Amino acid sequence: MKTPRILLLLPLILLASCAAPLVLVGMGAAVGIWTYDDLNDDGGHMIVHAPAQDVFLVAKSAVESRPNAKDITATRGSMRIEFLEDKAKVTVQVMLMPDTPEFSNLKVYAAELGIHGRADLAREIAQDINSRFQ
Repeated sequence: MKTPRILLLLPLILLASCAAPLVLVGMGAAVGIWTYDDLNDDGGHMIVHAPAQDVFLVAKSAVESRPNAKDITATRGSMRIEFLEDKAKVTVQVMLMPDTPEFSNLKVYAAELGIHGRADLAREIAQDINSRFQ
């Protein structure tokens, strides 16, 4: 007596139906890790008492003077500087403060291997930039 083919496919169908929720949970975890890394303040966030354009120019100068900084990309329009230092991807972002043009918001992020935060490096760079205004 031959076994109907549907009985052979039944275990595969059941396995596929169980795997779908696991894929969704895995995707949710990946999105959560990405969002946490993207929005996490890893140390280098401060308010600087200077206009945003001045902070950007000083930040660019500070980054260019760092001996281990490589592949520096400065975007003047968005006031963003990206570079590599000690295996870490560093982003310096200068933002305007609403209704207070004499202050700027300085954020420095440093990540190694995509999601491993380097708060120590981010703090060091932010403090270096801020100290140039005092």
